[in-house]
Amino acid sequence: MTTMPVARIISNVRSRLLALGVLVLWSYLAADVRGDSGTLRDTVSTETLEISIFTSPTPVRTGTLDVNLLVRPIPADARRALPACQICFYPEGQQAKKKCEASTLVPLNSPFRAAQLELPEQGVWHVEVTIDADRILVSEFSVTAEEGVGGEMSYVAWIGLPVAGIWLFIMHRRLVKRNQRIAAKHASQVQQFEAQQPSSANPQGGS
Repeated sequence: MTTMPVARIISNVRSRLLALGVLVLWSYLAADVRGDSGTLRDTVSTETLEISIFTSPTPVRTGTLDVNLLVRPIPADARRALPACQICFYPEGQQAKKKCEASTLVPLNSPFRAAQLELPEQGVWHVEVTIDADRILVSEFSVTAEEGVGGEMSYVAWIGLPVAGIWLFIMHRRLVKRNQRIAAKHASQVQQFEAQQPSSANPQGGS
């Protein structure tokens, strides 16, 4: 009985690790580039409104932070105009740098309001949500921004990831085929070697 060559075992392990690495890299980077559906930051209720506040991406990174507000009347069947909202933000402890962005209606989804905040540096950012022209504060929370990937790098990653995945898949298939050829060659050499060996049977002489 023959044993599998060490080189073949190492090659098999290498190809499997390569495939696993492709899957892990793809799932992590693709998720990082696309972002996600958002993280619920707060839900507040007044006498006439219920407001749910979401942010994305998760985790928060420097660059653009999307803030989405789901504004619903109380009671739900009330017929009234929903108020305008405004989102203000500034680095923690630096209120003098406060900036505000008015929310806009999300097309075809009138209960939603949206705003985009530009976070130029990493660290803790304070966010305030106000409604109406009187700037009534309805919610405030903090987010921690990590160092993000630049816009150009995001596009490069988004375009390059599929190409890299295909290339790595091709390399993986080549390694598999190479291993199969090596295995077939080794089997052929073993058969030739066994065929060249003299018969082990000894003639028995009569007395």
